[in-house]
Amino acid sequence: MVYEQSGIKLGPEKKLMLEGRLKRRMANLDLATYGDYCEYLFSGPGEEVVHLIDVVTTNKTDFFREKAHFDFLTTRALPDLVALKAPETC
Repeated sequence: MVYEQSGIKLGPEKKLMLEGRLKRRMANLDLATYGDYCEYLFSGPGEEVVHLIDVVTTNKTDFFREKAHFDFLTTRALPDLVALKAPETC
């Protein structure tokens, strides 16, 4: 179902990660078991699918979080951009 809705493949190696994330969602919904969650998911409000996809996705933003990104920007990208935009001299 997750794959059909999102294109995200969750192999067996993702089981523990998924269990942990679903437990948090289940706690928010006051559901005790995974069976309760499945029942809620398939018979409850349709928008729960959005929450499920949010639970299984990893929102990762690395841009500008590491020194190498800044180094690249200051030593390569910005000088190249400045050179492209530099006014021609007479």
